[in-house]
Amino acid sequence: MTWLQRYRFRNFLRSSVWLPPLLGILAALLVNQLMQSADRLWGWHGAASVSGSQGVLTALASSMLTFIVFVFSILLLVVQLASAQLTPRVIAFFYRSRILKLSLTLFVFVFTFNLAVLARIGDSIPALSVRLAAYGSLAAIGVFLYMIETVGKSLRPVTVLTGVGRTGSAVIDSVYPHPATPAGSAPGSREAMPTGECRRTVLNVRPGVVLAFDSEGLAVRAKHADCLIELVPQVGDFVAQGDPLFRLYGGDVGDRDLQQAIAIGPERTMEQDPAFAFRIIVD
Repeated sequence: MTWLQRYRFRNFLRSSVWLPPLLGILAALLVNQLMQSADRLWGWHGAASVSGSQGVLTALASSMLTFIVFVFSILLLVVQLASAQLTPRVIAFFYRSRILKLSLTLFVFVFTFNLAVLARIGDSIPALSVRLAAYGSLAAIGVFLYMIETVGKSLRPVTVLTGVGRTGSAVIDSVYPHPATPAGSAPGSREAMPTGECRRTVLNVRPGVVLAFDSEGLAVRAKHADCLIELVPQVGDFVAQGDPLFRLYGGDVGDRDLQQAIAIGPERTMEQDPAFAFRIIVD
């Protein structure tokens, strides 16, 4: 897997809203099978009536479905409020909210598990599974209350600015790990711009914004090819199709290797772009 593929996969996991609930469904079906085996192994049966247990599980499943719809509604409301009152550039932060993903995953898990247990009730009641469904619903209510409080506080401008500032500071530390010094005064420093004749220029094939690049991978390729690789645009710059992307001095590196070492997308991110944090704060 190339660096670009790993980058896209990592961002997909961070930004995906539907993947955690889908995993919650699969986990609920798996836990249902385990509980079914445990009920058969230990022979536990509930003392409640079959109709009463079915009614309780039906009510719990209905409440979990209501929670799921409510969480999606909150997510859409948060996006609208953030776009109108703050800035559209903070929408990505809300889609990556762990609290929303955890809440939605738990609700979907409990809903699926309750339906699976409800389908298993026949002449006898699987006591262990019914108890797990009931306690899971109680836990979901607690998570729901915590989610409401967290989402309400996350919409405050001071909370958004604090989060953006904290993330921006971490990005600055990662992109610029060494303190600033006058040009040429750092030990082992050399000219920032390459000297000599450019051997080849690699052009951009897809328009978009430069999101990040694999600095370590490019350094390894440059060392193996005995050349110097210049990344023409900065992270956060827009590049059109046909714009220069890399310039090679000395040896040569394949176009595909270079294209797989840089991520280009529709909008800026803060992963390697500290200036984007200042842009959000200005907005």
